[in-house]
Amino acid sequence: MKNILSYICLSLVVFCTLGCEKDEEKPSINTIRVINTLSGVPGVKVNPAGSNSFYAKIPVINFGTSNFIFAETNAQNLTVVSSLDSNKVLHQENLSLQSSKIYSLYLHGSLNNPSAFFAEENNFPYIKLDRTPAKADSVTYVRFVNLVENIPLKINLLGYTNSPATPVRTHVPSVAPPTSLNFKAVSDWSKYPATAATSIAYNFEIRNALTDEVLISQYTLTITPSAGYFKNISLIVKGTIGGTDQQAPGIIRSNYYN
Repeated sequence: MKNILSYICLSLVVFCTLGCEKDEEKPSINTIRVINTLSGVPGVKVNPAGSNSFYAKIPVINFGTSNFIFAETNAQNLTVVSSLDSNKVLHQENLSLQSSKIYSLYLHGSLNNPSAFFAEENNFPYIKLDRTPAKADSVTYVRFVNLVENIPLKINLLGYTNSPATPVRTHVPSVAPPTSLNFKAVSDWSKYPATAATSIAYNFEIRNALTDEVLISQYTLTITPSAGYFKNISLIVKGTIGGTDQQAPGIIRSNYYN
């Protein structure tokens, strides 16, 4: 009996030791938000491991959409390919990911002239796992990203309906007068109040900061209690001057967390 008990105790010790070692060996995982404004292909696949054998399992990120991918914390060879042909490499980048960081990858340009830029995120007003909002009640945080090729932008808030009593910022990304947002730049987060029971609409005008030409006469961001409150929303302005179809100036909405 003593031998049996000794064997059981020894087995439990070994099991716990191996289990702890396995837990310690689990890699740290980073979140990368991929925003696809790359025209000329229906979608892309992004592989942080850089191996073609994985592409069949990676979800397609269609043009004009965004989605999360996950990568281990360390040096990574990130590769972007066409969803139609995994041998068609559109972008490659060597990354050095730090533990517990959140990143964004912005894809832009065209099939024949693809480009991208990678950014570390460190100032989200709301965090996904934080069930208690970190900032003021009944607001949404909005920022702009300029992916209009080689053009600085001026972005104006035109007006809003169902306006709450609390004041809103009258210009984006600065208060007054609006400053230009350079190509491949990301504005600060701006707070937009909402109401508890009704929706609210904010209307934005996008201009070429060099010529004052109107590129987008009105983009309406509608925030509702079920789709917008307590969210970080990036509005990505994409396209080229005079572009048509997928290359026409437009705005892609990307929600960052809850």
